Amino acid sequence: MGAYDLIMSWLKIIVALPIVLILAYMSLKLSRSYMNNMKKSTNIKVIETVPIYHKVAISIVKVGQKYYVLGVSDQKVETISELSAEEIEDIQEVQEPKWKTDQLPKWIEKIKAYKGR
Repeated sequence: MGAYDLIMSWLKIIVALPIVLILAYMSLKLSRSYMNNMKKSTNIKVIETVPIYHKVAISIVKVGQKYYVLGVSDQKVETISELSAEEIEDIQEVQEPKWKTDQLPKWIEKIKAYKGR
C-alpha cells in the first residue's frame, strides 16, 4: 500500500503543478495589463526627474493644470514649491532641453530657502 500512496502523491503533484503555473502566468498577465492601464493617467504626469543623491531626486509633476516641484526620497515625498505661470511657460517653451541652464541656480536657492525653514 505504501507504493500505491507514493505513486498517487506523485500523480497529484504532476497534475497540480501545471495548473498552478498556468494560474500564476494568467494572474501576471492580468496584473501587467492592469498596471499598463494605470500608467495612462491623464491627470498626473511626471514632466522630469533629476537625481540629486543616491535615492533622492527632484521631480516636476503636473497634477491637473498645476505644476509642482517635489523632493522625492525612499522615505517620503515633499512638495518644495508650486510653479508660477511664467515658470510653467518657460518649461512648456523649452521641451527639447527640458531645463534652461540658468534655472538651476534659482532652484538651488529655493531648496536652500526651503531647508532653512
